[in-house]
Amino acid sequence: MHLSFSNGFIALAACILTSLQAGATEVSPPDLDASFAVPVGWKYQMHLAPGRVGATLSPVHDANEANVARCRIDRHELPAHFRSYTQAQLNSAYASKPLTREDFAARLTQQAGVPVRVLEVGEAKLGSSLAYWALSQSSEQKGSTTAHYMSKTYLSQTPGFAWNVQCLTAATTGAAEAATLFRSSTSTFEPFLASVRPHALK
Repeated sequence: MHLSFSNGFIALAACILTSLQAGATEVSPPDLDASFAVPVGWKYQMHLAPGRVGATLSPVHDANEANVARCRIDRHELPAHFRSYTQAQLNSAYASKPLTREDFAARLTQQAGVPVRVLEVGEAKLGSSLAYWALSQSSEQKGSTTAHYMSKTYLSQTPGFAWNVQCLTAATTGAAEAATLFRSSTSTFEPFLASVRPHALK
């Protein structure tokens, strides 16, 4: 399921911005060891589980509960020996084997628990770390309702941590509606994705 973290997550904090007209606000939650810009009219909530820290972002108010937009940052702790690598070494290793559509489809399908169709892939940066991204679509049956998703997911690695950064739309009214909402949310999603900056290992 795309929209939620694991059930073991514990909500630690929520921040609803009061000066919504002031523009996106950069925050640096200490548990996450990263900074990011909260879009205008959005809030964020921190989550913590063993070996995993995350932040979920959503509009303060959903205009339509059947069709929603969400973003998230998920940081997974890697085995201790991964802390011995420099960012330059990790970037070089990442660059030597770019993630293909097939790679992303396999990873995202495993993560989501439903088949994921990858439409496009590319390369970007999260701060100084090399990242690969995928634009994808999927659907999930929930009782008599089908939820349709469209998402853009960034995967990257820093010394000691793996990062999954994602923005998505979900619609119970059809795949076309999920795609339309995604396109209209690009002006929110892209600045957020570009703002994510993992901090250097302490």
